[in-house]
This record gives sequence, structure tokens and C-alpha cells, in this order.
Amino acid sequence: MKETISRLRTNPAYARLMGMARLASVTGLAQISVQAISFFSGILVIRMLSTQEYAMYTLTNTMLGTMLLLADGGISTGVMAQGGRVWQDRARLGSVLATGMELRRKFAVGSLLLALPVLIYLLRHHEASWLTAVLLVLALVPAFFTSLSGALLEIVPKLRQEIIPMQRIQVGTYLGRLALLLVSIFVFPFAGIAVLAAGLPQIWANQRLKVLSDQFADTSQAPTRRYDARF
Repeated sequence: MKETISRLRTNPAYARLMGMARLASVTGLAQISVQAISFFSGILVIRMLSTQEYAMYTLTNTMLGTMLLLADGGISTGVMAQGGRVWQDRARLGSVLATGMELRRKFAVGSLLLALPVLIYLLRHHEASWLTAVLLVLALVPAFFTSLSGALLEIVPKLRQEIIPMQRIQVGTYLGRLALLLVSIFVFPFAGIAVLAAGLPQIWANQRLKVLSDQFADTSQAPTRRYDARF
């Protein structure tokens, strides 16, 4: 019996199966944790903000989702596709990532110019003061740019199947958001504080993702100015 078990453990198929089971369990636990933290954070925001503040918070987050969609424009899909062709080449993968970052910055500026006036108009239409509207916009901008960068920085670890480190970063990000809400929203129950608390931890997440990406891609590479058939 012991010999059979020993042979089973040394079997490559068994090792792959156990690796997949471990990855699935860690990923599942991380997602459950993220959903639970997100649910608690949402309940905290709903309970602490007034009806008008929560309405402005919802409006700002809705516009943030729209801006992210406009600024993406299929760039993430393109970087994933191009990166999948050169994922073993550190320099070329870094060039693909740099190109995606440059394109996304250009799209982001266009998205901001288009969406921010609309957001200010909607906030003013719902009786927000000029000061409140400006503060919400200022709180929205960091969340917007960090979310855009984070979506691209995740591509390299995904291509290299570094799932567990990514899950740790994701859980840490949501814990950071909850911690910021707990220390701020009781004292300052405003929509801008809630938006800012959601965006600031992404800065830490992006730093961690960049460190992780640097192991497999040379992020110092210059963007590609034209399509390279070698990709």
C-alpha cells in the first residue's frame, strides 16, 4: 500500500492534479474573501452616507465605469493577444506592455475630456454644489488612472500564470479599501471620501503588480511605434 501511494505521489499526472486543486482552492478562497470584504464595504458606505451623498457616490462610480470602458477601447485585449505571442521574451513583452500603457494614456485623456463635463453637469443637476462637484472629480481622477494601469499590469502575471501572487495583491487591495473607509467615513461621511478610499489602495496594488511584472517583462522598454510583424 505504501509503495502504491509513493508511486502515485511521484506520478506527473498526480502532481499536476494536486497543483490544479491547490490553485483552485486558493483562488476560490481569495474570491470569497474579496466578495465578503466588498459586501461589508458597500454596507458601510450605504449606512454612513446620507441619501444625497450616496446618490452622488453612485453617480460618480457609474461614470467611473463608463470612463474605464471608453479608455480601454480594446487595448487590454490587444495587449493580451500580442503578449501571448511573445510571453517568453522579456524584452518584447515589456515593449508590448509599454505600448499598451502609452495608448491607454492617450485614450484616458480623451475619456476625461468627454466624461468629466458630463459628470459635473449631472452632479449639478442633482443639486450638488460646485465645491462638492469639484471634490468628487478630484477624488475620481486617481481611481480612474490607477484602475487603468492596474488592468494592464495584471496581464503579464496572467500570461505567466502567477495567479496566487495576484490573488494576494487583490485581497490586500480590498482590505486596504475597507481599512481606509473604517478610519475616514465615520468622521467624514462624504461621497468624495468614499470614492477616494476606493481608489488610493490601487496605488499600492499597482506598485506590487509592477514588481511582479518586472520579473517577466522589461518594463523599461520603449513603446513600439509601428506594428512589428515579429509579434
